[in-house]
Amino acid sequence: MGFSGFNRSRYYTMINRITFLLLLQSVLFLSIPGFAQDKSGYTASQAFSFSTGKGLLLNVRLLLDHKNMPSLYSAHIATTVCSDSLCKPINLIVYWNLLGHFVDYSTPKNQPLTKFDHVVFTAADHKKLHVILADDRSMLKDYEAEDMIDRNVKVYSNVVDGTTGATNKSFQDVIVQGAVYTVHTLWHIVNGPVAPKILEHTRGLLNDHLIRSMLVSGNNDYQRFILTELPDDQIKAVVPEIIELITDRDEFIPLLALEKIPAGLWEDAATQQLILHKFPNLRLEVQNTLLQKLKELLVYTAGLSILVHSLDKLNKNQVNKVFNLLANNISFVDLSLQKELSALGRSNPLIADQVNEILKSVRNLR
Repeated sequence: MGFSGFNRSRYYTMINRITFLLLLQSVLFLSIPGFAQDKSGYTASQAFSFSTGKGLLLNVRLLLDHKNMPSLYSAHIATTVCSDSLCKPINLIVYWNLLGHFVDYSTPKNQPLTKFDHVVFTAADHKKLHVILADDRSMLKDYEAEDMIDRNVKVYSNVVDGTTGATNKSFQDVIVQGAVYTVHTLWHIVNGPVAPKILEHTRGLLNDHLIRSMLVSGNNDYQRFILTELPDDQIKAVVPEIIELITDRDEFIPLLALEKIPAGLWEDAATQQLILHKFPNLRLEVQNTLLQKLKELLVYTAGLSILVHSLDKLNKNQVNKVFNLLANNISFVDLSLQKELSALGRSNPLIADQVNEILKSVRNLR
């Protein structure tokens, strides 16, 4: 952040002193109030070290919950953010989830984040910064901090004898006003190469317990990751958890879950019943996908019964698909199911002819 009228000798002395203090803090930060524990209830262990390429070494730690399950990653960040004294260095702990996505940050009480002229971040500033850091596709990735400064508009400092440029209006939505360098520096650290390194580390941790935990987490990003990355040899151990996801309200998770169920399990009677038991509560698109998957498969009595019970809530196209499944699996239409169909045919004239065709096929089979 350029300015005029400043004593350069004094400036360089100040920068050297700041650098020394930051290095000292990196060694001692565990003893600083607020840094002694990352988050209450978590146990931290060293995951890996990573250099940002700008003289900053991140010691990334894995946080385990009370069940000893991987939950978060954290790193202490202490660095200068601009080339003058108009903005203070940053000193905080950043948290990522298991996929390397930003989750949160915390600062020691005596070293809050500040803006131009050392003005402390407000609650609204923190809220906006969280939103900015969580956007890993932000336009910030394509610009240097200097590109975001409008040098034609001068802002005068009340702290030192100097001026700086104002934030270019084009970037106001992706910057906390008065904190261009702080936000830009943090975003590039949080969403830089360390993020895929975290994901890579998580891949190395995957076992049945962690996979199951991620599937039942309620986190669609975790679920999508497992459903697209899970090796075939690890699927059987978590099939019940995968089946549970077909009722998820997300647009894609249920469809991914259906595709992930191994082909050989679709004709397993117990698995099939477990899947079809959820049929009445599925979205229309998921119901149609499920009916299509069953088209060429054996569908057993228990599954057929569930579909028959759902007939009065299905559209015409779905009703036709169910009757096609009944016709293709006529040997599994037992006496109990025949009685159900007869009752439906009497109460619903629209399907009476289709019911009679199925019952006729059953009689012919004998």
